[in-house]
This record gives sequence, C-alpha cells and structure tokens, in this order.
Amino acid sequence: MTGFAFATCERHRALEFLKKIYPSSRVEDTEDSVKPLLDIIEADELRVCDPDFHRGEIIQGRNFRDDTAERATAALKSSGLAFGTI
Repeated sequence: MTGFAFATCERHRALEFLKKIYPSSRVEDTEDSVKPLLDIIEADELRVCDPDFHRGEIIQGRNFRDDTAERATAALKSSGLAFGTI
C-alpha cells in the first residue's frame, strides 16, 4: 500500500512549511538559519510535508542520496532547530 503526502521541494513553500513547524523559532533562508537545509530540499533530496496535513515531517525526495540524511541532520543542528530522524 502506498501513502500519499502533501510535500514540497519548492524552496519558498518549504520555507513557509518550516516556519509553521517552528513558529517560535527564527526560520529564514540564511546561512545561519535553514539555507543549508533548503539547498538539500531544493535539490529534491528531501521534501517537507505540509504541516496542516502532516505533523511536520521531512521525507525522502526523488534524488535522495546515501549521505542526504547525514547532511540534513547537520544542517538542522547548525540551524538550532530540533528534529527527529530523517
């Protein structure tokens, strides 16, 4: 059985979703915030699910690579945002 997710790799929409997921945090497309993560998302290695339908999930994109999860985890840590496993 295949699931269906409302998810995006579009940079602007992903940023909007991340702002909804982290409403109390500074979430901006800057190096010291989520730009490194957005670069990974824009390359469609990961996608951000719409938090109005899903609980702030980040899922694999079409171009997911062996090192994507490691790079994304590092990007999340450097941004100061907490997240579960990718």
